[in-house]
Amino acid sequence: TVISGGNTTHIECNVASVWAQVQKIPGFTEADLDDSPVCMMLNTNYYAGTCYTSIDGVGSKSVAMCPALRNHQYGVDIPMIVAHEYGGHGFGRLADEHPYTFVPYDDYFYEKGKERGYFRNVSDTGDVNNVPWSHFIFNPQYSDEVDVFEGAMGHSRFYFRSEYNSCMTNEDIPYYSAISRQAIVERIMDYAGEVFDINEFYAKDVH
Repeated sequence: TVISGGNTTHIECNVASVWAQVQKIPGFTEADLDDSPVCMMLNTNYYAGTCYTSIDGVGSKSVAMCPALRNHQYGVDIPMIVAHEYGGHGFGRLADEHPYTFVPYDDYFYEKGKERGYFRNVSDTGDVNNVPWSHFIFNPQYSDEVDVFEGAMGHSRFYFRSEYNSCMTNEDIPYYSAISRQAIVERIMDYAGEVFDINEFYAKDVH
């Protein structure tokens, strides 16, 4: 595993080797990788984290690389990194909500991800009627928190998120936004062979 230098938190690894190792599990096949994101814990206290996702081919495989942070100076520990990289990116198929620069994001990756059902928590439009979380904006149960905030996908312009803060914005916040929770619950219910119902979600959701 290589952690890039400078101030970046990006991590690189031989993902093909990771997927090959996982397939040594008895009964586990390459096809299973599409619905089984891998969480790889790294024995380092270096503040970093990356989830590599392959969405160009037929499948949708991912590897979340999570340092085993303990009592880190930034106040970020193992559960927070795992929640962001594995729970958010790997399992939930969510996008980063960090607003950093004014440079537009790679449109190809964004559009390809959207085609595959990824990135439900961000949008390239600020229209309250057309963002994926519009049903939360107009629901009194959520309207105090959910709106349209400019800045997501690592850029302060051009992309929008649903709430000012969440664990996809800052890893030290142990909270998924409403649309992120919905996306994760839908994934869980799909695995269980059950049908998602938004009214049942409203009734059981805790925020």
